[in-house]
Amino acid sequence: MASACSSATRASLGFLEDALDDLAIPYRVDTGTLVYDTQEVRDALSTLAAIDDPSDEIALVAALRYPLYACSDADLFTFVAAGGHWNVRRPVPESLPPDHPVLAALAHLRALAAERWWLEPSALLQRLFEDRQAYALGLGHR
Repeated sequence: MASACSSATRASLGFLEDALDDLAIPYRVDTGTLVYDTQEVRDALSTLAAIDDPSDEIALVAALRYPLYACSDADLFTFVAAGGHWNVRRPVPESLPPDHPVLAALAHLRALAAERWWLEPSALLQRLFEDRQAYALGLGHR
């Protein structure tokens, strides 16, 4: 029964969002249980997993592709082609320019990984969002 109710609620929310989009009315979904099913939440959780375990390659690649870091497939490829490894603790290739998107993202993730022992998860998430201007990025999406 809960899944039928959840499906109906999700469909209603989607209908409302589509109607607001059609009318060009800006809005933001701020609360509700459906927020946990969003791609943004899954991306944030992957990023926290990469921070918590810097050797988690899957979480790290997911975090790098997350819009907060916005590393493209080409960026990821050039990083690996230069000898890079999917581990925040490993040295980065010296042949890449210092402003390479993957190097910049890894430096930020490395800094957050170093602070994870002293910050509560909510404070770490807040720091991630503030540092990467997630709230500004959110203005362009539902």
